[in-house]
Amino acid sequence: MTAEKIAADFSKYRIKTIEGDFCECKRKTVRLPGKDRGITIVSFGTTFGNFAPEAAVACLGSLHRNVLKPGETALFSLDSTQDTEMIQSAYGNNITAQFFLNGLNYACGLAGLKGLDPDAFSYEVRFNKETKFVEMDLVSQSQQILTGGSDVPRVVLESGESLRVGQSRKLSEYDWKDVFQQSGYEIETCLPDMSRQSRYNIWVVRAGPGGVV
Repeated sequence: MTAEKIAADFSKYRIKTIEGDFCECKRKTVRLPGKDRGITIVSFGTTFGNFAPEAAVACLGSLHRNVLKPGETALFSLDSTQDTEMIQSAYGNNITAQFFLNGLNYACGLAGLKGLDPDAFSYEVRFNKETKFVEMDLVSQSQQILTGGSDVPRVVLESGESLRVGQSRKLSEYDWKDVFQQSGYEIETCLPDMSRQSRYNIWVVRAGPGGVV
């Protein structure tokens, strides 16, 4: 999906596409030309769930200080599911496993390594209750020797060796409340999943003092 295609698909709207790190956004960069009519941040998806709490505070705090004026609103969708059966169903499936295998195969290609056998891996998912991370590993079921050119070091994957390919933190509602408050936001409300099938919540927060003047 390119910036040009997004603008074309939603041609009825005034759209300004920006490529970059959203944690480093500035108000003058993201707002539309002309009169400053205010900004609302909307983040659907669970991007911030991949951040450690201190990193989430840093990024959300940056958006608060550099993008929002005091009183402006932000909406964040966050997944607080810590039910192991639900997590296993969401992450421990063949589609997710194939996604990570494709990524590993592509990374080896970029590094100039040959010899990877995607069929020689199992895929394991677990929820670490202590760190609150969903941990996703590819485990080699046999020794694999990856080789490249003369300038590429040989890589040996032993049988049973695990490769951490993904992790997603599942902070509780209490944890997220603390993250928002540390980031300088005032919490308006937390809207739960009405189906009660998950802990997927929409947080509505306002920028407190210390935002853009």
